[in-house]
Amino acid sequence: MAVELAALSFVSVVLLSVFIPVKRVRTSVPSLAILIWLIGCNLVHGINALIWAGNVNVQVVVWCDIVTKLVLGANVALPGAFLCISRHLELISSKRKIETDLKIIRYRTLLEFLFCYIIPVIYMALRAWFLPLPGTAN
Repeated sequence: MAVELAALSFVSVVLLSVFIPVKRVRTSVPSLAILIWLIGCNLVHGINALIWAGNVNVQVVVWCDIVTKLVLGANVALPGAFLCISRHLELISSKRKIETDLKIIRYRTLLEFLFCYIIPVIYMALRAWFLPLPGTAN
């Protein structure tokens, strides 16, 4: 079963990677963030399926720490990216005027970057800082 799970994860990585060169995805911060975080999670799950095929012994402790932080970051980044896309879709569907001012576009891009990358990285760092490693808590 582990080989099938790993194969599906790696196939998903390849299929998701096909969309990176598309201009609509490449120029949109939330769309690119969704692809990057999903590719990272699928790689992690594929490698985990190969490493822990048929056993439950912790073989690579550092890998576990890195993977846990990456998955935690994805759990924050993906909803943030979908929130940014929802904000953009709401703006398009409303009757308000869409501003084409460079300052407003820059503000929206910075906000999207904040939700898709900065907040997840801060969450990963704080989670590592305040959550003790197993076996080290008193």
